[in-house]
Amino acid sequence: MGMIWLAQRSNEKGFICDVNIWEGNQGRGYGKQAMKELELVAKKLGLKSIGLHVFGHNQIARGLYEKLGYIETDILMEKKI
Repeated sequence: MGMIWLAQRSNEKGFICDVNIWEGNQGRGYGKQAMKELELVAKKLGLKSIGLHVFGHNQIARGLYEKLGYIETDILMEKKI
């Protein structure tokens, strides 16, 4: 189906380094289910929060993360010259 890489950054904080739902499996709810399962694993590890990075142009991923309760904590901006 795909894979998610969760790194434990401290006793209380995890960070999702990579989410990859393989082509052909995308758009079927597997990413959402995998993220929910990841939260259960993180809780068993004693983590209190999970962070991740998403590119601003990736509206599909941003929408999924927002639906799952993730909030923006940083915004990077760039201008092409």
